[in-house]
Amino acid sequence: MTGIKSKDRLPLIAASLVLVVGNVVVYLADALVYLGILATPLALAAFGIVRYLLYGSPLPDPIQD
Repeated sequence: MTGIKSKDRLPLIAASLVLVVGNVVVYLADALVYLGILATPLALAAFGIVRYLLYGSPLPDPIQD
């Protein structure tokens, strides 16, 4: 079993921050919890965008092969 590759740490941090901010916004807006689920596609996009900007590819290495 392998750990998280160092190339994926910053993109994962970006995705985590998007999820946290999304959940905080939903909580403060007193919206339905289900609206927080909408932050997930944004977190995936943040992961891909940050990884693309840093390394030129939005996908982790095992998925590209």
